[in-house]
Amino acid sequence: MLTKAKPPAQAQHADQLLTAAEHVMRRAFRQFIDNAREIDVESLLESGGINAVLDALELPIQRFAANWQHVFVEVGNREANSLELSKARQKKPTVTGVFQPGDPEAARLMEQNSLNLVTNLTNEQRKVVRNALVQGLREGLGTRDLAELFRSTIGLTEQQQRSLATFARAQRQARVEELRAGEEFVSTDKQIQRLVQRHARQLQQARAETVARTESLKITTLAREQALRQSARAVGQSEQFIGVEWVAALDSRTREAHRERNGARRRLGEDFAPGISKPGEGGPAEVINCRCQLVYEMFDTEEALQQWLAGGS
Repeated sequence: MLTKAKPPAQAQHADQLLTAAEHVMRRAFRQFIDNAREIDVESLLESGGINAVLDALELPIQRFAANWQHVFVEVGNREANSLELSKARQKKPTVTGVFQPGDPEAARLMEQNSLNLVTNLTNEQRKVVRNALVQGLREGLGTRDLAELFRSTIGLTEQQQRSLATFARAQRQARVEELRAGEEFVSTDKQIQRLVQRHARQLQQARAETVARTESLKITTLAREQALRQSARAVGQSEQFIGVEWVAALDSRTREAHRERNGARRRLGEDFAPGISKPGEGGPAEVINCRCQLVYEMFDTEEALQQWLAGGS
């Protein structure tokens, strides 16, 4: 039989894995922004236009996505080490679980999700950057100002990019009003640029937090489940006798659907809602900034599992 630490110890362990993953992914996304900001945008605009700038984003994005697989392996190993195993029909226990990144399913998950991350981020950033640069050209900006616009825009969502553009226009309009009113002190171009740069950094920081939490949740739930399944197979534990319980972070930020799901129990792999068998699955309304976790219970018989399932919320 395979056993796990009981809640809240198990939920706390999952939170620790999530926090560690977030730290790595947050740092990796910031590094992506910094790497992209080092692109020689002025030269690329002069030699190949906007498309050349967009193509130069490929390498920084791939470097960022590579962290997905590294974190997945780290989480899987740490989860396996937290498992306490007892081999079927043997009295001598094994102290740690099993996690092999080369397992076909684990390898498929890593390749599929890192590829999805590259594709989604590439499509988003190409659209966001293109929109910003095209608008800058319409406003008559030179290559130097376009390069600065690129550095302020990289990493943002479309909504954030529009918000930044609105903020910049508001600052310029405020200067016009100051001039019309004959103000003694009128904002300079450099002062406005610094304000816009500061606001851009705030938006980029917020984006890094969101990406880190969203991707880290997906990583930890998938890697923990892979370690669990591999460990169960290694000791003869039937995956059909593994139960999972949804644990929500109950505070003012918790989604109502997730609050209602707290304490719900299912057999491993079964859905809590259509298409959602674990936190990190579903559309943006389900996953962005989600902080929920799963905890596991192992049973020897169907009867014991059913009794446990009946005790869920």
